[in-house]
Amino acid sequence: MKPLTIEIHGVGAHNRGAELMAIAIAERMRTSFPGVRIVVPPNYGSFEQRARHGFLTTWEFPGRFRARTIARLLPKNILCVAGILNPNEVDMVLDSSGFAFSDQWGPGFARHLTRKMNRRGRRNQSPVLLPQAFGPFNNQEVARLTRQLMNRSELIYARDDRSLAELRALRNGPTIRKSPDFTIAMKPKADNSIKLPALFAAIIPNKRMLDKRNNADYYGFLQRAIVSLQARRLNPVFVLHDANEDREVIAHLENNGRSIPVFEHDDPRVLKWILGRAAFVIGSRFHALVGALSQGVPCVGAGWSHKYLELFTDFHCADFMISDLTDMSTLESLLTRLHTPETYCAMSDIILAAVARLREQNEAMWREIEALIAERFIKRAV
Repeated sequence: MKPLTIEIHGVGAHNRGAELMAIAIAERMRTSFPGVRIVVPPNYGSFEQRARHGFLTTWEFPGRFRARTIARLLPKNILCVAGILNPNEVDMVLDSSGFAFSDQWGPGFARHLTRKMNRRGRRNQSPVLLPQAFGPFNNQEVARLTRQLMNRSELIYARDDRSLAELRALRNGPTIRKSPDFTIAMKPKADNSIKLPALFAAIIPNKRMLDKRNNADYYGFLQRAIVSLQARRLNPVFVLHDANEDREVIAHLENNGRSIPVFEHDDPRVLKWILGRAAFVIGSRFHALVGALSQGVPCVGAGWSHKYLELFTDFHCADFMISDLTDMSTLESLLTRLHTPETYCAMSDIILAAVARLREQNEAMWREIEALIAERFIKRAV
């Protein structure tokens, strides 16, 4: 009997947050189902990047008809050596898009996943949409395609209250759940070859803040954060979760922004370890903020969608989310609070109490999904 095969959809190797989700899912599945094969999309990265985590892929190469045709004709043993499977060998698809089904990203993601699941050989596979942000759905095409995807899905997990409400407004039903981001439980990985300052505050930029918000406001916000941290002798450093895109943000800052240290790593678990060593974090990358908060590190957040405020609400620190990037007085007030030992310790304790509760919710989610997978696998075996 062929081994259980789980496909992780909606992840890539270029973004450390997406890669962290893939690693977290793979670790959980391998613990619960020893011998499971983990499949990722062909655009996850290079063969070497997939092999690093023991990931396989399918021959569904996007936009490459000739490559797909050749792969279909190759002997199975050759495909196995290349780490390529026939997509009909997949037992369950776990979608971990993070934030893709909304007006802000358009109809493309929902259309792609629905078409993929309707291909020959996949029609008996029903995806599970893992915890992610959804909506808004004011665009009729986005709403229609997302509703189709919901009808095709086995279970759907909204990551926050706002996303849950958006989904239920589209199509309410018993398959819709709420569960927090599952990378909360991911353990950091130390790398002692990295020389960090004894005391530092981490700044995590995000190019999406330029795509979705006013460029000048975001640059001004980062500049003021750097100056304020330096005035408090907190040694600001940049930690990059998407080195290719976010380095562009740094390049446009004034001299004092371009001169501070920059840390990046090809393992997102190491990035989480770095954030856990920070005094606190000022960030705009969602999973970087999750990585810090899940270790009890207070954060000041600046985001471009509802998912950021909802995240801070989950950790009981919504007042540390800045909505107006031109409001420098609020930034200064929050930094002063975090620089006060009593306030800092109280804030960290509140966050850690939330972590315990959120991990329990994650565990309940995984148990439900694992029961579904086990049921499907047993039926297939019979």
